[in-house]
Amino acid sequence: MQRKCHRCDRLFTPDSHSTWCPDCRAGKPVK
Repeated sequence: MQRKCHRCDRLFTPDSHSTWCPDCRAGKPVK
């Protein structure tokens, strides 16, 4: 089940109950 990241609005497949995609959790800038 894909989820929309609450920070960058991209769809991602969560590996837990997080609401941020891996890129945002890693601190990468939002394009």
